[in-house]
Amino acid sequence: MGRTHQWCEATDVSACAQPCGPLASRSRVRQVGRPGRDVRALEVAVFFTLALQALGSACGGSNSGASVVDAAGDVPSGRPDDGKVISLKMPGCETSGTVCVGVDVHSCVDHQPGVLVESCPDACSLGRCTTAACAMTERNDGVRGCRFYGVQMDNVDYDDGRSLMVLLSNADAVPVRARIEVRDSDGAWVTTQADVINVLGGTRIEIARPVLDVGVTVGGAYRVDTEGPVTAVQIVSDDADRKSRSSGGTVLRPAQAIGFDYLALTSSADGSEAVLETPGSRGGAATITVIATVANTNVHLALTAPAMVSEGGIVDSPPLSYDVPPMQEGDVLQIFSTTPGGDLTGSRVTADFPIAVFSGNVFTSYGYASTGANGGDLVVEQLPPTASWGLAYVGARLSPQIGCDPFFGQGVGHWRVIAAEDTVVTISPAVGVSVDGPNLPTDLKFSLGAAQSQSFWTRGDIISVDGVPRSTIPADFVATAAPGAILLAQWLDCEPSLSWGIDGRLSGGEFPFTLPPGFDHEVIVLKEIGHPLKLDGRTLDAARFRAVSPTSKYEAARLGPMDLGPCDDALDRCEHYLSGSAFGVTWRGMDVVCSYAVTVPSGDSCALPNVICPP
Repeated sequence: MGRTHQWCEATDVSACAQPCGPLASRSRVRQVGRPGRDVRALEVAVFFTLALQALGSACGGSNSGASVVDAAGDVPSGRPDDGKVISLKMPGCETSGTVCVGVDVHSCVDHQPGVLVESCPDACSLGRCTTAACAMTERNDGVRGCRFYGVQMDNVDYDDGRSLMVLLSNADAVPVRARIEVRDSDGAWVTTQADVINVLGGTRIEIARPVLDVGVTVGGAYRVDTEGPVTAVQIVSDDADRKSRSSGGTVLRPAQAIGFDYLALTSSADGSEAVLETPGSRGGAATITVIATVANTNVHLALTAPAMVSEGGIVDSPPLSYDVPPMQEGDVLQIFSTTPGGDLTGSRVTADFPIAVFSGNVFTSYGYASTGANGGDLVVEQLPPTASWGLAYVGARLSPQIGCDPFFGQGVGHWRVIAAEDTVVTISPAVGVSVDGPNLPTDLKFSLGAAQSQSFWTRGDIISVDGVPRSTIPADFVATAAPGAILLAQWLDCEPSLSWGIDGRLSGGEFPFTLPPGFDHEVIVLKEIGHPLKLDGRTLDAARFRAVSPTSKYEAARLGPMDLGPCDDALDRCEHYLSGSAFGVTWRGMDVVCSYAVTVPSGDSCALPNVICPP
């Protein structure tokens, strides 16, 4: 789900109007010899030789129509499907503590490359030594990567003592070594667990490092480092033994896909009796969690509701802003809303170095009273930086588990869209789907200012057979915006969870994914009409797909246990892979009293926050 590198050796700006020739690509290589050397060494030697030859003469997309590769690492890359040329800027000393100079790592001093830290045997990328496959991926993929940051954020007391599961899936053409690292008392990163992931296979790693405190927890995060590109998902309170009460999950964004500017999205802090009586629920508080990825990171919060930002420290009077003490790599900041109904949606989180940011609620039932087979749950998603938000999202409703008692009503989806800047949003529902919400115009077209949001509900018509209700039309739609970018989110019914809409910038290739055991799963796959899509090597029947809007190019199919097979315990591998020319995917897991939901971000180069793409 990424793009192919293309290079152009032309000094004439007009030459950039044509696609550059593919001199280095992300081709799959059958590895021989020692892992990380031999074939990969030859590949990376060619890659960086071309990069150095292209200095000062490569085409790149920008507002002026061209850009120049420089020592900071501008890497030109073409989009073979449309011939556009884009520029991917790798971190320089303005935004990193270390920087790549050729295949060497240098420290940064006064925002300039300083002394040599390490000479890399294979490749240098993101200011550290890595493999050629990782270096390639980190220049053109927003989903797969070789470094991720995660955290076991605060949960209700019962589940704080339970494990977090990291699910890694191998997207490389050879087996990949992966390790989980944490910071020790001296500040060094040490490996706690490691595994080898087979081609198109996966692994599950359980860790227990709950971050319970408000404010900054030193070294509270964990880090995933691999020798080849993988996808990563984390499940807090993973329910592997069927004893969890409050679970939450997210796809982890690789290091090249995080940024400096974020807008949070949460549900309001509700005061339902069941939530208030649950120890550790913090009254259903909205929460924001931040991980620093570079030493001496300065984080600023501009909040939309009063919040506790440190032990005994509450920001509750205008301006609702807070400057966090400098954070080191792996430090974790947690803040929580403090007032009934407090909602941190639209709160801005900015930093001078790349940060990973998560938002949601500690434990919520959206303010609804529990009436049977439903209840409160942790809701959380990793935020994409605003620089990577899109102009079109598909709202594919994830349905509750059969037999639950819905909060919203049969077949109803609860959604929220937030704007990165001034824009006009249009909602286009599928046939048989109605949309309504507070202050929502009948033509489903409305304006939002920067950081403003709009909630709404979708309802699919109920299909009856011989007068008996049998099923509900999927409550799907497309949300588009112009000229400013947006982010779409849905709130899972019955057992709450938070998940993003599917980014309309679909990308193709092979996408492996691994599911956690113990949950009933629903997977929704999205593709363009007329393009085939395979699951585990078998083409999905075209009749399985339904158009999500009368005027859109998208259609969605829903996959369940009959498609995915058993995923009941640790003995079930629950490994799958999708392949096609352009697709997106979202899924949820439910187990009566807990749930999680995730959506895979776009792998398109233009969805990366450090990319300049032509309009």
